[in-house]
Amino acid sequence: MQIQIEQGHEIRMLQNQLEERLEQAIKNDSQLQQKLQQYYELVQKVKDLNYCSKQKIQNSNAVEEMAKKLQDHLIYIQKQRSEIEEFKNQQIENITQIQYDFVLERMQNLEKSHKDVLQDLFEQYTEQRDELNQIQIQKSEEEQLCLQEYVKLSNINRKEAEKIRAQKAINQREQQKSVRDRIIGIARKFTFIRI
Repeated sequence: MQIQIEQGHEIRMLQNQLEERLEQAIKNDSQLQQKLQQYYELVQKVKDLNYCSKQKIQNSNAVEEMAKKLQDHLIYIQKQRSEIEEFKNQQIENITQIQYDFVLERMQNLEKSHKDVLQDLFEQYTEQRDELNQIQIQKSEEEQLCLQEYVKLSNINRKEAEKIRAQKAINQREQQKSVRDRIIGIARKFTFIRI
């Protein structure tokens, strides 16, 4: 009866040790998974920033192209007005003062309208360019952080893997020794076999 109690106590101790080691292994694995998830999130964030940067560049290019077209149109209008003024200076009889003033006023209004649109577009372009610069700065910072985190995780993974392998080897040796010792102990108690 005493032998059975001792054996039961030994088995419970072994079970407790195995449970503790299992909990520690799960905890180590959970920490690694958590760090790996953080790394993946950083990578995704950098990808999102890359996409966002491309969109901003496309938007800025579109605004810049539109502004150039309006600038060309504005130059054309200014040329038209110069021609009208030249007609007036030459005092061509076909054009009256009223006709000239009417045409000139229309040209000036159109020119002002285009200038206003150009100014608005330039402000939009400047705002988008500033946003893009800010995003690129943020992207560089995130990429640097991502690289640091990757190096850190690589080192942690390597160290943790070595530690887990070493711990597994120790556990296996201890388990084999414990089983062997128990078998020897039981054999000595119940038989006359000399080991």
